[in-house]
Amino acid sequence: MNESNASATIIPFPTPVPARPSPVVQPVGHADSDPQASDQQTLAENPAQRLRNALDLLESALAEQRVAVANWRGAMAELSGSVGGLGQSLRSYQQALDQLKGRITP
Repeated sequence: MNESNASATIIPFPTPVPARPSPVVQPVGHADSDPQASDQQTLAENPAQRLRNALDLLESALAEQRVAVANWRGAMAELSGSVGGLGQSLRSYQQALDQLKGRITP
C-alpha cells in the first residue's frame, strides 16, 4: 500500500504519570486531629505497612477467587453429569427407534 494514500492518523497514547498521594500534615497536639488522617499519614510514611496492607488485600481477593473457582468446578461437574445422563437417554431412545424401524421395515 502506498504511504501517500493513507487516511488514518495514528495518535499515540499519553504516557501515564503516577499519582503521588499528598501527605497529610497536622500540627502536633492539634485538638481536632482526625485519627483517619493520622492513619493515612502513617501509611504514607511507612511503605512496609502499605505493602502489608496491599498483600492482605491481595490474599483476601485470592481467597474469594478460590471459592469462586471451587463453585465453578462444582457447577461444571454437575453439568457434566447432566450431559452424561442426557447422552445415555439419547442412546436409549436411538436403540428404541432402531428396534421400531426393524419391526416396520420388511
